[in-house]
Amino acid sequence: MIRLALRARSDTPVDIEHVRTYQIAQLGHSGGNLALLELLPLPKRLRRDWRYARWSGLPCLASRRRADTKSAWRSCASRRCAA
Repeated sequence: MIRLALRARSDTPVDIEHVRTYQIAQLGHSGGNLALLELLPLPKRLRRDWRYARWSGLPCLASRRRADTKSAWRSCASRRCAA
């Protein structure tokens, strides 16, 4: 991801030192252009509380058990990318 971000800014080749400098000075800092997000596991107040099925039409969010499997997310991603 860092290599892509650096390459999008400039046509100069990206080496490991550019990546390290970016990690130290810019990645995840406020005012930056990239965010670091943890997407899984999805937050829920209680184990039995699963609202994502109502909020989303994605089959991988139909149940908590299904959402907790990697294969469910792979199938959702491939369907979304194909659309």
